[in-house]
Amino acid sequence: MIRRFLSFTAIALLFLALAAPVRAEESDFVLGRFLTCQKIVDREPVGETSSFPKETVKVYAFIEALDVVKDTDVKIQWLFEGKQTAMIELTLGTSKRWRTFSSKRIGLRRGSWEVRLLDGQDNILRSLKFTVS
Repeated sequence: MIRRFLSFTAIALLFLALAAPVRAEESDFVLGRFLTCQKIVDREPVGETSSFPKETVKVYAFIEALDVVKDTDVKIQWLFEGKQTAMIELTLGTSKRWRTFSSKRIGLRRGSWEVRLLDGQDNILRSLKFTVS
């Protein structure tokens, strides 16, 4: 009985740890959300997806940082078919909740894309893959 309880407790704790927001490695902020979407309206993402239609002109990468303890530089790296197309530098301001985004014009580039959130030392904090068909 005790073993079952301990196993259940360990599984529950692991599940909670995986479901919780991720604290950036430097502990300057907690990453609440990082996602790709079709547009931003009133500082919120609209049309969250990882599969964009061929008519797509622009893709947005939305970031929500929580408990930002000091101004923190991050970068958004855009890659098409594994090759970098842009690197955007952003600063997260000291705040309980900071939202920002980067956008990328797609042009005629249909295929596999990736957008990465990097810290100030170019370590990957989170990566998202998406396609434009």
